Amino acid sequence: MKRITQDEFNKMAEDYQLYLWGRGGKKCDFSNMDLSGLVISNVNLSYINAYRAKFIGAKLSNVILIGADLVRCDFSSSTCNRFVFRNADLSNAKFVDSRISYTDFTGSKLTGAIGIKK
Repeated sequence: MKRITQDEFNKMAEDYQLYLWGRGGKKCDFSNMDLSGLVISNVNLSYINAYRAKFIGAKLSNVILIGADLVRCDFSSSTCNRFVFRNADLSNAKFVDSRISYTDFTGSKLTGAIGIKK
């Protein structure tokens, strides 16, 4: 599992924003990456692949993850504020000891996910 620094994440996210808007950039893949402890905010990461990524202790706010592959992601001890997980696949994801507020899980697959109060 590759550890991603804050600077590396920021560059990847910036490139992905350009990709989403059809202005160059490139698609990003966070699968099997360790993003633990990062500050991720005000970003659209819709449709990314983040299979088995770790977001342990991350501070996440105003993030859009529509249709994202987040199977087996670990969000334990993270803060998720103003998140949009609409139609995302969160099967077997972990949210143990996470603080979740103002988050939209509409249409998401939550089979086997733990730590989410329904």
